[in-house]
Amino acid sequence: MTTTITSSQSRTGWTGADKLHGFRFGCDGLCSAHKAMTLAGINSRSTLERRVKDAGIRKGSGPNGHTAVYCRRSITEYIARCAANEV
Repeated sequence: MTTTITSSQSRTGWTGADKLHGFRFGCDGLCSAHKAMTLAGINSRSTLERRVKDAGIRKGSGPNGHTAVYCRRSITEYIARCAANEV
């Protein structure tokens, strides 16, 4: 998936991954692995990790630096791609 960044989006502080995906990590909130699996309709943690690698669900570190968190917007976009049979 390729997303075009408009000049209004090209702000300082965006990471390469933010530019690639077209939105900042966590812009619509973050969620735990359990919540991410529930939202995406995924039944196992290993499937969730495969979707992180293959389908663009974005994973990062929580505020304490140890807890894995998932970007809600990337999950929403993953669901939309599944509905359109693009995944």
